[in-house]
Amino acid sequence: MEQNKTGKYLKYAIGEIVLVVIGILIAVSINNWNENRKLVNEGQYLLAELKFEFESNLNNVIRDIDGNTICLNAAIDLLDLFHLPKQNLDEKKIDSLVMALYAWTSFDAVTGVLDEIINSGKLRVIQDDSLRFNLSKWSGLLRDQQEDITFRGNFAEQTLMPYLAKTYPIKNTDITLDMSYWSDVYKRRKKSRSKFNFNPDEFFTLELEGLLEYHSLHQEWILLNNFENRQFINKVLEQIETNLNND
Repeated sequence: MEQNKTGKYLKYAIGEIVLVVIGILIAVSINNWNENRKLVNEGQYLLAELKFEFESNLNNVIRDIDGNTICLNAAIDLLDLFHLPKQNLDEKKIDSLVMALYAWTSFDAVTGVLDEIINSGKLRVIQDDSLRFNLSKWSGLLRDQQEDITFRGNFAEQTLMPYLAKTYPIKNTDITLDMSYWSDVYKRRKKSRSKFNFNPDEFFTLELEGLLEYHSLHQEWILLNNFENRQFINKVLEQIETNLNND
């Protein structure tokens, strides 16, 4: 009888242990599920924030493509005028083209959300390896392009613009400046025309031809970067959208 009781107690104890183990496993599974759910929810929130940020960058780069294209075309159009007889030159057209040389823009990427994600170590929350890789290389891509932006800006401000100021009545270009491209609030006062006359012989020189050629080349490199940025941003947005829908 004692042996029978011992056997029953042993089976009961084993059963209790099994139940406790099963309970622990269930609790761990529930806890893991909750943690995974939290990570998924956090990932969804981060993806939504990144989507908004990269959509903003897409709008910015499209605006830059427009501005830099205007600037590039102005340089090329001015180069084409070198072949025209002086009597066929339209000074008002030249005014608008010279002003358009100032239309160049620089892509200022918005990176606050992504920077915070990377600095906080939360990039791992995003489970898509390809998207995570693209996000991690965005800042490096922008750094590489900064050199082209710096070269273009320094050349335009320190070389091209001073030459134009000495050989062309820049004040006459004021009438063609339209700041509504940048602001629909600011209203500027137009200036009168310059008292100095335009002299084609002083303006259309070998030096200007070389400067315009350099400026156009700088603009083409910037535009190349702009188009690459637009393609990259569209790819990232496509990946973000896919992950938002899948999760």
